[in-house]
Amino acid sequence: MPRQIKVERDFLTFPGNGGVGNTRWVSYMKNASGGAVAPGDVVVLDTTEAKGFSFTTTTNQDDPKTIGMAIDNIADGVYGRIQHWGWTDLLKVNGTTDIAAGDSISSFTSAKIAGKATAGTAGKFAFALEAYTANDSSGVIDAWLTGFPGMSTSTGEFISTTSADSAAAADQVSFGRYEIGAGNTVIALSQETAVAADADETKFSNKVQVRINGATYFIMLTVS
Repeated sequence: MPRQIKVERDFLTFPGNGGVGNTRWVSYMKNASGGAVAPGDVVVLDTTEAKGFSFTTTTNQDDPKTIGMAIDNIADGVYGRIQHWGWTDLLKVNGTTDIAAGDSISSFTSAKIAGKATAGTAGKFAFALEAYTANDSSGVIDAWLTGFPGMSTSTGEFISTTSADSAAAADQVSFGRYEIGAGNTVIALSQETAVAADADETKFSNKVQVRINGATYFIMLTVS
C-alpha cells in the first residue's frame, strides 16, 4: 500500500460559538503492535520497518518515538489513520501525576496511554487543554498534538531534544541535535552537497554572527 498522508479539515460546532474549522494532520499507517488500537490510543513509530509505514505501542515513559494517536479502530496488521498534529478530544491519559491544562504530554508506562511529560524529555508530543487528576488510566482529554515528537517551540525558539546524527540526503536539508558524547551536544546539519575541503584560509572574506551557549561568535565564510 502506498504511503498516504493528508490534511483533514473538520467542521466543529460549539454551543454559543457557532462553527469553527479544525485542521489536523493524519497519515495512514499499518498497525504492527500485535493487537488492536482504538481512537485516542497513543502510538510510536515501528522502527523495524524501514520505510516508516507502520506503528506500534510502547510502555516506555516519555518515548521519543511517539508519533501521535489513533483516530480509527485499527486491527493488528491493518492500515488506519494516525493523527500527528492538531486538536483532539480523544487523547487517553493517566492522571497519577496530575495533569493541568497547558502541561506537556508524552507516553506513559501503560501501553496506548499518555501522561504528563517529565521536564526536559524528548517524548513530548502534545499539550493538555484540560486537567485530569484521577490516579488511573481512564482519562480522555482535549489536547493539541504538536506533530514534532522530540521537538518543541517556545517563544521563538526551536528546541530539539532527540539525538540524531546528520547524513547527506538527496533533495533536502535538515538541522537537529546530536550528542557526540557526554556533555557534548551540538547542532547537526544535513544537506545533499558534501562539505568541500580547502586549505586556503586567505579566501575567507565574510562572516556571520551567531549565538552559541549565550556567547557571540562569527562563522567565517568564503564566496568561492
